[in-house]
Amino acid sequence: MINLKSIHYLYYIIVLLTVLPVRAQLHVNSNNYSPISITPPPSSGLSSVWIVYDISDINISYDLSLDENYNIKWYKFSKLGAAYAEEITDIIIDNGRARLSNPEGDMGYVIEHNGSFSYFWIVDYKSAAFDVKGIMISPESDCEQTIIDIDGIAPTLAYHSINGQRIVIDRQIQLTYQSLQWNIEQIEYEQIETTQNIADLSQSIYTATPLCNTIFTLQGDRFLESWGMPISVESETYYTSAVEVNAVASRTNPDNKSSDLGGSAPATINFDGYFTDATIFREWQIAKDSEFEDIIYRFSDDKITYTFNESGSYYARFFGANAEGCCESSSETFEISIGESRLECPNAFSPESDIESARTWRVSYNSIVEFECFIFNRYGIQLYSYTDPAGGWDGKYKGKTVGTGVYFYVITARGADGKKYNLKGDINILKLKNTQ
Repeated sequence: MINLKSIHYLYYIIVLLTVLPVRAQLHVNSNNYSPISITPPPSSGLSSVWIVYDISDINISYDLSLDENYNIKWYKFSKLGAAYAEEITDIIIDNGRARLSNPEGDMGYVIEHNGSFSYFWIVDYKSAAFDVKGIMISPESDCEQTIIDIDGIAPTLAYHSINGQRIVIDRQIQLTYQSLQWNIEQIEYEQIETTQNIADLSQSIYTATPLCNTIFTLQGDRFLESWGMPISVESETYYTSAVEVNAVASRTNPDNKSSDLGGSAPATINFDGYFTDATIFREWQIAKDSEFEDIIYRFSDDKITYTFNESGSYYARFFGANAEGCCESSSETFEISIGESRLECPNAFSPESDIESARTWRVSYNSIVEFECFIFNRYGIQLYSYTDPAGGWDGKYKGKTVGTGVYFYVITARGADGKKYNLKGDINILKLKNTQ
């Protein structure tokens, strides 16, 4: 039996990779399926781990120099660790090689050669083979998670470090299926192939519920693929119940004073909803609260245009559910804040100004939803009228610019907050002096 204190000392030596030259002298061979070597973490204390298809078809040997006195010993250790290793006596020395007779699978080995130690582990694949005959969708699957039951077995593959730590081997089993993914740049749902890597099949597979009808395919494992014997099984067609919705919103009459959807009324906004295959019930919801406990409007169309004419804060979202109503989804919430009304009138302008914006008489306003303006001369003759507060008077009557002097306006208007405006005042048209 190897001294436990010596094992700890050798463990740190191996971590420093001094065992690498020794590893090259080890040979693990098979007459049928080539053993697969995987690199263990340095903390395991092992120089190598070998996955063999059939332990009865394996021979293990270690190179020796022909001129040495064959000062070599072999030990084997179980999951308890190398501190409990037992010496192996049936070693055959033949033509410069030390051969192990009748190796055991799922076992660790130690080679002591001229004062150096090498540790490796042999995994017998057939004792935990990937043997799956089919897959089925569990009836316990729901809107968020799909459970796939396995017809067959693929137990956990594992080995143990020299200190007895169990280390699981990733079989790299792959589950593939189709789903939908929101593409925010293209503003659409696109179909994608989803692949989920699975280390082992010691239990059912849990995966995100796909957003479209699909077939699940399970393939593996990486060791069978390396040996040219991959197994692939398919489920029956899965009809999804999961739903997801997304939405975009844009203002058709941009408010230059605000980069948000809201700002000044009237605010006309286009709402466009997008949804996945199983989304049967769909509606746009507009509420006065962000929790949508006070929904004031519902629209069953996927795309709507709505004009906000009253001040206050509003919240809009696109909502969807499947036919049974057991799976639901909501888009992001759009906040629309409509400010209080304001209406102010300038008292002068000049149609001959070099500044384009100063050539027209315009009101300054916010959230005005009804508007009428009439402009008169001093004799009470109406020269101009308009109903859009964004408009204005360019100082012309019947196509000709009027002369300088005083003119008058009469305005009636209503704000989004219900405030009424009755304004009267004078407009002074100024003549600018010519300047170089």
